[in-house]
Amino acid sequence: PNHEDCLRIAVNRYLKANRKFEAARMLVRPKTVRTRVYESNRNDKQLAYLISLFNDVEPDRDHFGPIEEGTLVLPCEASNVLNIQDAGAALERLEAETVGSQQPKSIGIWWFWRCFNPKIDFW
Repeated sequence: PNHEDCLRIAVNRYLKANRKFEAARMLVRPKTVRTRVYESNRNDKQLAYLISLFNDVEPDRDHFGPIEEGTLVLPCEASNVLNIQDAGAALERLEAETVGSQQPKSIGIWWFWRCFNPKIDFW
């Protein structure tokens, strides 16, 4: 699917769930402004107001420099960390313990490389 189809689906789901902040955050991106999705939602005054607020927000600049000791330390024992590098036994264990489990669980899945790419989450 192309960008505009995915954008339409995501924005419509956010609007149905009354999550206008998230929808505005998606519609403020430069690639989105010239789409039919943006045009079809421009008469929504609340959404237009949020988009105007997000237009004024500048993304934080990256500050690469020394980091404090312990900054990237996980708050648990190393034996409690499941390191999944590719499809295999570790991934099957994660699926069995989360998706296949009868008990709902909350988990934290962390990708360190995301910290260094501001385009993934911001603009």
